[in-house]
Amino acid sequence: MKNRKYRYCLVALASMLVMACSTKKTYKISSPEKISELTFELTPTGQPQYSFSSNGKSVIEPSLMGFEFQGLAKMTDGFEVVSTEEKAADETWEQPWGEFKKVRDHHNELIVHLKEAKGEERLVDIIFRVFDDGVGFRYEFPKQPHLGKVKISNEVTQFTFKDNNEVWWIPVHRENSYYESEYRKTLMSKTDTINTPATFETKDKSYVAIHEANLTDFASMTLLKTTDKQYKSDLVPWADGVKVYAETPFKTPWRTIVVGKTPGDVATSTIMLNLNEPSKIEDLSWITPSKYIGIWWGMHLEKYTWGQGPKHGATTKNTKEYIDFVAKNGFDGVLVEGWNEGWDGDWTADGSAFSFVKAYPDFNLEEITKYACDEKCSFNRTS
Repeated sequence: MKNRKYRYCLVALASMLVMACSTKKTYKISSPEKISELTFELTPTGQPQYSFSSNGKSVIEPSLMGFEFQGLAKMTDGFEVVSTEEKAADETWEQPWGEFKKVRDHHNELIVHLKEAKGEERLVDIIFRVFDDGVGFRYEFPKQPHLGKVKISNEVTQFTFKDNNEVWWIPVHRENSYYESEYRKTLMSKTDTINTPATFETKDKSYVAIHEANLTDFASMTLLKTTDKQYKSDLVPWADGVKVYAETPFKTPWRTIVVGKTPGDVATSTIMLNLNEPSKIEDLSWITPSKYIGIWWGMHLEKYTWGQGPKHGATTKNTKEYIDFVAKNGFDGVLVEGWNEGWDGDWTADGSAFSFVKAYPDFNLEEITKYACDEKCSFNRTS
């Protein structure tokens, strides 16, 4: 895969709209084809705030931004804009597999450099990349004297809609709160905390998906309903309640907002692909399509169980039978789920009992591996 190399060109300062109203400044940047527009400003108390529109219609109403920490003063207000930068990118890159072989990365970028007006004058940059079908933004905390190691306790980022829209969502703190659960569609007011991606159908029949990209060394983002028209970022915490342990310099993942006229437009957007880091794998020759079968499907059919018992699916005997089928029919592997300790009881409610190195007594990993090699399968896989 050819790595993406962003070739930016500075955009003339005149292209940025800066409107003064008293001491309040508003910064706007449009997408390459002027379809969508991002607006950034500071509130009268110096709190960062953004809004976003597409085709002249509001997608995200003014929404606050910022972070809170354990043991340190929060960074949510009292800011001033030190400077801003604008850049543009238009690059096509290739991926080794996926929906598209060639992906075009075409966006305009606004970087807002912020500094606390008083006190320790800590710094944070907010980076916006505006695409024709949406926007991605992230926070960047540079290395600085008065902000080193931090324990993030809260991300203030809001997503405020004009209306109480319908949303397709799966829960976080309720029954079946895992990514394989079925999506439900309700009004925003009928939800509480939901997983991303979450897809909204607005009153003007647009479709909006909120998610994230480049999730690296950071807590994943869920969405906490704060009003019937608003969610805020709710980071998944460690066991001690801390959301993120970090040390400057560090960057957050991108928060992404994708807009389309149809659900298909949202599903085929490449915004997340373009905001993820380029692949670090240089040799791609070993990446090839393959076919496999899995014992896990028998659990869904209630033929087997994940946990121990008379119907336990991931046994040595059962896995060998699957390996025989694979070898006979030209498949490449067997996916085995439920072989390791921790699947007993309601594992969907509490995953703390899982061990990823200790097998159940009726599953012999070494014996199965040797058996698969003797059958000359391409590879064997367990999970």
